Parts: sequence; C-alpha cells; structure tokens
Amino acid sequence: MENRLKSLLTTSEKLVKLKTEVEEAFGVPALFYINPTLSHLGGYDHIRAQPTFVFHPDHINESNIAHEMIHALQKKSGFPIIIKDLVNDKRFTVIQELNSNLLHINLVEQMSNRGIDVKPYISSTITKLQNFIHNKSDVKKMRSIGIPRTHYDAIVLLRLKYEAVYIPESRKRKTYRLYKSRYPEAYDLFTELVNIIDTYNMHAPETTKEAFKKCLQLLQKEADYSMYIKLLND
Repeated sequence: MENRLKSLLTTSEKLVKLKTEVEEAFGVPALFYINPTLSHLGGYDHIRAQPTFVFHPDHINESNIAHEMIHALQKKSGFPIIIKDLVNDKRFTVIQELNSNLLHINLVEQMSNRGIDVKPYISSTITKLQNFIHNKSDVKKMRSIGIPRTHYDAIVLLRLKYEAVYIPESRKRKTYRLYKSRYPEAYDLFTELVNIIDTYNMHAPETTKEAFKKCLQLLQKEADYSMYIKLLND
C-alpha cells in the first residue's frame, strides 16, 4: 500500500499539482504516512507546521489524498479550523461536524474544478446517513437523546446537500422527506442552517467564518456554544 501511495503522488498529474501547491504554500516538503490502525479514511495534521498527512491502507485513492491536501491549503488560506475542545462533552463533536461541513463546501468545488471525483471519500458517510433514516428504531433512539444529538444529526444532513454532488436532486428529496417525517426537529434545524449558509460566500475564509458564527448563534438557542463564538470572534 505504501508503494501505491508513492505511485499516486508521482503519477497522478492532479495530485502532483496539488502536492506542489501545498509545498509552495508551506515552504517545506509535505509528509505522507500510512497507518493501518486509523479509525477513519485519512487525515491532515492541523497542528504540525510541516504539512503532514496520514491514510488508512484501505483508502489510498486520488479522492481521499486530494481531500486532505486541500484541507491543508484551506488552513494556509485562513479558513476557520477549530481543533480545541473547550467543553469536554458532545458539543465538541457538533462543532467538529459543523466545521467540517462548512469547509467541505469549498473543498467539493475545488475538487470538482480540478477534475477529482468526490464520491470515493464521501460515499460511505452518505450511505450511513441514508441507512440511519431508514431504520426507525435507530431514529427513535437518537431522538430520545435530545440536544446536542439533534444538532449533530441536522448538521450531518448538510453533507447530503452540499457534498453528495453525484446524487440526483430527486433522490436527495426522498431522504429529506424521510427526515421531515421521522426526525422533524433535525430536519427543521437542517433547513434553518441551509438558509444561513446559502446567504454567504463559502469559498472565502472570512465569509465562511461569518457563516460559522451565524450557525452557532442558531444552535446557541438550545445549548451553550458561546466559547466557540468568542473563539471565532478573536
């Protein structure tokens, strides 16, 4: 698998170009690793000064590698990226999911403009989302948890709208209808979040940050996210 990673980074013109952009932006070589114990597809280390990427050996593909390198470029461009857990509870999971969704709106456009398929990196998440809403017992269980679980489930639905560009709108509407009938509180919050997001330019760092704050102000009505609103204001 290590050979496959090296091969893609040297033979895929799209990845070669991206890697060059990353290294020029940071001024140092990018580092790439494989970790079979990774619990997710891959990741970009937001903390290290040198751009560092790690991937699960089962998910070495152009889409996943490009996805993580674009996150590095977003960080260098000043897009809001929150890595501090200021609450030590499930609210941080909500923050991470919202942050990821907002960044991925720009990321999907960047990948599309570069001719890179988004489906390999996002399809498993979309499938889980669709399977979840079809399972009435799972939905009932999540609804019983309440806030902030409802916040999280509403935000995850944003992935279907903004990231699953390979799914026809007619199929998306079927999933929306299921959410509306089986999980109305999550669906209603989802529509409110969409109304906020669609008023901002999500391809510029400052306006993405403003959208982030507005979304948190909406969620603030039901749970305390004030420390993150303050963080974004600083």
